[in-house]
Amino acid sequence: MKKRILLFVFSLVLLPQAVYARGVEIAPFLYLVRALLVIAGLSSLVYGLFSRKGSASWIFGLFCIVLYFGLGLYIGIGSAIPFVLFLLSGILFAVEFVVPGFGIAGISGIALMAYSLAASMGNPSVAAGTLGLSALVLFVLIRNLIERGEDIAFLEKLISPEKQYTQFPAACAVGDRGRSVSPLRPSGTAEIDGKRLSVQSVTGFVDANRPLEVVSVTGNQIYVKEV
Repeated sequence: MKKRILLFVFSLVLLPQAVYARGVEIAPFLYLVRALLVIAGLSSLVYGLFSRKGSASWIFGLFCIVLYFGLGLYIGIGSAIPFVLFLLSGILFAVEFVVPGFGIAGISGIALMAYSLAASMGNPSVAAGTLGLSALVLFVLIRNLIERGEDIAFLEKLISPEKQYTQFPAACAVGDRGRSVSPLRPSGTAEIDGKRLSVQSVTGFVDANRPLEVVSVTGNQIYVKEV
C-alpha cells in the first residue's frame, strides 16, 4: 500500500516534466490534477469532521492540500503566500471551535480558505470551476453523512451556539418525550422531562422546537426521533 502511495506521488511530480519534455501542452493536465487534489483534500477533511476516528481522513486531506500548493510552487504558479493564508484559515477554524457560535472567525476562515485555494490556481476560470465543483461535492457528502446519522460532534460545536450537555445513563428512558432546543444535525440539545440533554437524531436533521421521543440509550448517548 505504501509503495502505491509513493508511486502515485512520484507520478504527480515527474509526469509533468515528462509531458513537457515531449512538447505537449501541460497546463490542462496540471489544472485537472490540482483540481482533483482540491476536491479530494477538502472532502477528506470534511469527512474527518464527521468521524470519531478520522485521523486517516485528516492525514490524506492535508496531504492532498499540501501537494496541491507544492505542485503550484513547483511549476511556478502562484507563491507561498496562498499556502500561508490557508494555514491561517485553519487557525481561524480552530478559534471558532474553541469559541462557541458560528461567528466572525468561522466565516473568515471559510472566505480565507476559498481565496487561498483560488489564488494558487493561476487561472480565474479554473479556480471558479474548481471551487464550485468542490462546493457541490461537499454539499452532497455532508447531506449523505447527515442522513446516515453520522456523529458530527466536532461540527456541531463549530456551528451551534448551544453548549453540550452531559448526562448519566439514567438521565432518561426509552419512550420519554420532549422537544428539540437546538437543531439536531443530527446531534444537538433537547429538553426531556424538564432536563436539557445532548441527544442524537436517528432520522437525520430535526429543526428546533420539534417533538421528540427517546428510542434508545447507550451509555451516556441518547438517541431520539421526531414524532
